[in-house]
Formats: sequence, structure tokens, C-alpha cells
Amino acid sequence: MTKELLTRVYQGIRNYDGTDKKLAEDFLRANIFSTLNNAFRLDPISVWHVLDIDDFDGSSIHFFETEEKAKNKVEQLYGSCSDEFLSLMCYAGDIGYNAKAGKKSPGINIDENDATEKLMEKGVSNITATLTKIKNSQKGELETGLIEVFNPSTLEEAKNKRIDLIKKLGSRRGDEIGKLLIRDRGNSRLKTEPEWIDESSSPYPSFGDMALEISKRDIDYSTLLALDRFLSVSLESPIAYVLAKVHPILAESYGEDTTIRPIIGGEGSGPIGRTLNSNLKEVMIDMAIKGFDMQPIFDDSGKCIASVRLQDVAGFITSPRGMNISDDTKIKYLEDCNLLLPPPPQLGGETDLSIAAAMLQHGAEAVLVYFDPNNWFSDKQKLEETQKVLKPGLHIMTSHDVVAFQLMCKH
Repeated sequence: MTKELLTRVYQGIRNYDGTDKKLAEDFLRANIFSTLNNAFRLDPISVWHVLDIDDFDGSSIHFFETEEKAKNKVEQLYGSCSDEFLSLMCYAGDIGYNAKAGKKSPGINIDENDATEKLMEKGVSNITATLTKIKNSQKGELETGLIEVFNPSTLEEAKNKRIDLIKKLGSRRGDEIGKLLIRDRGNSRLKTEPEWIDESSSPYPSFGDMALEISKRDIDYSTLLALDRFLSVSLESPIAYVLAKVHPILAESYGEDTTIRPIIGGEGSGPIGRTLNSNLKEVMIDMAIKGFDMQPIFDDSGKCIASVRLQDVAGFITSPRGMNISDDTKIKYLEDCNLLLPPPPQLGGETDLSIAAAMLQHGAEAVLVYFDPNNWFSDKQKLEETQKVLKPGLHIMTSHDVVAFQLMCKH
């Protein structure tokens, strides 16, 4: 998958209208405050936190500059307490952040007025270097020193492969130098560029980028994904927005309310999202009738702790153990049968559809989507449309949603 992604990004770099520097500037400008921008740092301002548990009004937090003052507050609130209790109730944590430009400490302080300018100044060279690494990844190991992926059976083989490559890298440089070498009465020199041009139609050899040692494959995967999105035709469709658009279409076929898409799990949950104590037969029938490929399983607090796949259920109900389930059997029975899978991956509602679609394409049965209107920083119009349909909280996206959105919605 990584090789496929590298190749796709490489083709995008080649087809981009502009130099690597322009591509780096355009990409960085589009991701200037993103966590993917290594030149953007938020250095934490740390203080001591003390939890104040109130049985009526809920928990609150007090902040102190020193550990001593924080511990005194714990004693004031709870009296004498054990070291274990003290460590849980009193801890160091962030209360604010200083914005910095620069990958390494100390960096340069930035504010709203100059943040973009300084981050561009610090970050473009990093992205340009990454583009060079991506392009080098498509060349042979004799050009770049990037050793090909291989799986030796012994330690000696692992060492010898690297030694062999280092020898070949040196020999290659020797061969190229040999093309320029002039020996004259015991003296040696290299042909000048004018001399070379007079004799050859090929470019004058360059040795500056010719590898002599093995390089590391250290291209950050998250940066690759971001470049892939940037270089491809972006759908620019937040996944929460996608769910809001397709809900009226899919809900009608399921006989559900077409105006509101309820959250899954916990209080106010819709038809998707059950607990370990839910009736197993009812859940299986529900999945079959309504076309649910997966059913997420929640604990009493509303946290997704597992999942059940329809294809596993199909095999289970034809087995001896499946034929013997009673009308009051609970979903937790599947745990004993090793049919409860880990919960699906979870993404924020603002995540682009391309990311969720890639997860579904590469094996995920579903993706959990957390929609928080207060944590939405992109298209405000799409937020307004999403809020009309989606309840704030956890939702689920499957391939059905992606297909319906792409083929049946105007966007």
C-alpha cells in the first residue's frame, strides 16, 4: 500500500504545474496550521491541575503554578489521602500554548499577524526535501542509496546485502569519474565541461547527488497521505456532511425518520449501536432486514467497545452453537464464540471523505464519525446543512453512505 501511495504521489509531483518549490508553497499554504506541518508548533504552558469532585454540580478543575500549592488544595478538599489518590487528583498539565515556527527548539514566536509568513519561511524547505525523497524513492538503489525492500533469512545475509550495495555505489561513482578521467604522463585530471561537450551529446556528469552510503526510508506516512489528497482532485466533503446528505435517501429505504440522523450508542441512539446485553436474535434480524453490514457494540457509558459483522453472523447461525441460541441470549454470548471484533476506527466529522473512503477500500468494515459542531473550522455553510440533519455525537459511515453520496447526491 505504501509503495502504491508513493507512486501515486510521485506521479502527482511530476504532473504538477510548477516547480517543487511552488508545489511546496501551495501545499504548505493549504495546511499551514495543520498537525501535518512539522514547522508549526504549539509549545505547552504547563501548570498543576487539581480535580474538584462535586457530587451535585459535577467535577471542576483548579489551577496552580506550583506543586506545593496544588497538594495543599487536595488536602483542603479531601483531607489526608494516600499517594495513589494524590497522584490521580493532582497532576501537571497544559493550560495554554505558545505558537512557534520551526521544527527544532527554540523556534520563532509567532502570532496571528505574522504566523503564515513565518511558517512558510520555515516550512517550505522541509516539504521540498520530502518531495525530493519521494522522487528518489522511484529510482533504483544504485542511484539513491535507498536499499530495496528484502527479507533475509539470516543476520549475515542482512549485513552482506548492505555491504554489497555500498561497494556498488562506490564502483558506480568510479565508473562515472572514469568517463572524465584524463591521464597524462603520470598526472591525472578531469575533463572540463567544454571538453566533455565537444566529445559527447550527453550532459556533463554530476556527482553532488550520487549516493555513497545507504539512506533511510524516512518519509512520514501522514505527510504522504496529505500530499496525495492535495495532488488529487479533492472531494472537499467532510464526512459528517456526507452523512447528512445521504441520510434522507437511506433512511427512507430503512423506514426510519428521514429528517434526523440520531447518534449511535448511549441515550437517544438510533437503530445502530447495541450493548453486550442486547438481545442477540433481535440484533441479527435487524442487521439482516435493514442491510447493516456491521453493528457496533457499546458499553453502558456510550463508548464503542466492539463490533459484529453480518458475514460472521451468517456463518454463526448455521453452526451448532448458533442453532442452539435461545430467545433471551445476549450479544455477549458472541464473546465466548470469538465473534466480537475490535471497534471500527474513529474520525472527526470534518475529516475529508477521501480518508474514510480509503479506510473502507483497504479493509475497514465501517468508520465511526464524531460530529461536534463546536469543533468545526471549515465550510460554515456545510456545517449549517449538517446540523439540520445530524445530532451531535457519534455516527457510523459504511460503503453504502459513500456510494449513495457519490452517485445519488448533488455536491
